[in-house]
Amino acid sequence: MTNIEICASSISSIIDSNKFDINRIELCSEIGLGGITPSVGFVEESLKHSSVPIRVLLRPRSGNFVYDKNEINTIKRDILILKKYPIEGFVFGSTDVSGNILFDQLREIVSICDQKKLTFHRAFDVLKDPFNDLEKIIQLGFDTILTSGQKENVDDGLEFLKSINKISKGRINIMPGGGINTSNIKKIFSSNFNWIHLSAKKILNKKNNNTKLMSFLSQEIYGLDKKILKNIINEIK
Repeated sequence: MTNIEICASSISSIIDSNKFDINRIELCSEIGLGGITPSVGFVEESLKHSSVPIRVLLRPRSGNFVYDKNEINTIKRDILILKKYPIEGFVFGSTDVSGNILFDQLREIVSICDQKKLTFHRAFDVLKDPFNDLEKIIQLGFDTILTSGQKENVDDGLEFLKSINKISKGRINIMPGGGINTSNIKKIFSSNFNWIHLSAKKILNKKNNNTKLMSFLSQEIYGLDKKILKNIINEIK
């Protein structure tokens, strides 16, 4: 059976996704930016509305995954606060400017997670030596890698995803994510991954061309597209 993880960045998305047969939520804010760390208040409220496990994204900003000392300290501080809540785990990852795993830095972060379950996120897609780093990620204690196969989306990265999944030999879950939709779900499903990750998102606010409006009023607001999620689930359950 293939398990489904939904990326959710609003309470309404959590409520709606829990009406379907999903298995886990990755909680974040600003899904339009690829997700950043949610607030404590958002985590607290989300736990009230979800009957499935929640893993919280630890990403202090948008952009790359090369973090300075202050950003790493921010991630650590978020862990110390959020691990007190009944979440299943955390989602994070980092690299240096050359695309190398920072093993000691990651080990230090993992050490304060108190046995929470861990997903190494799409920082994996920019690693210079992903096959070698797979072993390091397993050694660090992660149980899942979220990846689009080192490509922009899973369609382009599918062959890589298959190969890394084969090499992992069940020691860690390789979870495809990035562009999964109703047109490619059968292809992904038939490739025998234990988990898939998707957002099934849609834009909630209509574009307004009124030039007198403040620029922030044109920023996109995302929510869950229940029709897309239903169709995907019907294909794999």
